[in-house]
Amino acid sequence: MGWLDVTNNAEKARTRMINSMDEGEREFSRLLRLHPLDGMIYYKRAQAYESLGHYEAARQDYQKAHHFFIRHQWKEAAQHGVERVQPLIKL
Repeated sequence: MGWLDVTNNAEKARTRMINSMDEGEREFSRLLRLHPLDGMIYYKRAQAYESLGHYEAARQDYQKAHHFFIRHQWKEAAQHGVERVQPLIKL
């Protein structure tokens, strides 16, 4: 499975998670078992968590995505995600 397939599957899982958190989390877990070092899976899951108002989970996944991304533009996008949700986390 190439990077485009992983990205497409992660996007489908993101949409699924927004509609059904349990189904989406199962799909992301499956993808992460197959590709545990792929930043795009964490990034897409972070987007889903953010959409659902789970800001701490989103922040953690954006940080993981940042760690695994190689390309600067994606590292930057993940960092923006962290910065966007950080103020929304209730301490």
